[in-house]
Amino acid sequence: MRSVTAKLSAESKSAISADPNNYVTEDGQKVNKEYYTIYMHLYFRLNWLCKRVAKGELPKKFPMYVKRTQKEMLELTLTTVKDGNYKLVEKTIKHLKQGLEHYHDIQDMYPLMNGMNSAPWRSGEVAMKTFINDGGFGVGQSGDANSDFSRNAKNNNESTEATPQQAIQKKAIDLAIKYATLYRLPPQEMMSQEWKEAVDATRTLKVNLLGNYYNGSGGVVSSNIKDTNISPKSRDEIDPFGEDAEERAGKGSDQ
Repeated sequence: MRSVTAKLSAESKSAISADPNNYVTEDGQKVNKEYYTIYMHLYFRLNWLCKRVAKGELPKKFPMYVKRTQKEMLELTLTTVKDGNYKLVEKTIKHLKQGLEHYHDIQDMYPLMNGMNSAPWRSGEVAMKTFINDGGFGVGQSGDANSDFSRNAKNNNESTEATPQQAIQKKAIDLAIKYATLYRLPPQEMMSQEWKEAVDATRTLKVNLLGNYYNGSGGVVSSNIKDTNISPKSRDEIDPFGEDAEERAGKGSDQ
């Protein structure tokens, strides 16, 4: 408990203690501090995020939404038992963040796209460097002291200081070597694995929570869920962050 509390800012602690019964999110939603209301709120956040990654439609504010949901998890569950549902929320956020890291790596590896499918990802570091130095990605150097790029520069007494374009290529190449060395998988597969783990964890969370809603186990639980206007079937696709509304407003202002 002490370590979790330490992660919260003084401002957050003040906001939490201001109203003992309700929590107000950054986007103005009021969440009753009752166990199932808390977890249904977190579920709807995570479910929407997982549906976006499953469709390959990441909103611009996706990283901020993941970070916000993690902050809400820490603050809303400060005084609750860290049970299986907590671990599922924590697991989903972890895999969303890791998938996002791979997503950004894919963007940074854009200069290598022509050779991504034929690169020897599963063969390790040496094979990948050979592939790169043989021009497999169309850039012809791995950054090694003995690579064609470095040898030619030395032989011609040229400066080895990289141009902006070369710096971009080198970053991409370094990432390719990293994936071949650490993961032995291309970044697309690593990203897909993380997304899948997040989606699976969220589905399990849904089964746990909605099982109580449909089965009526614990009348208080069912009543509280209804009091928060949560209809599982109708709210499954609703954007809990207001992104759709923002996009509509943006399109309207452009016209």
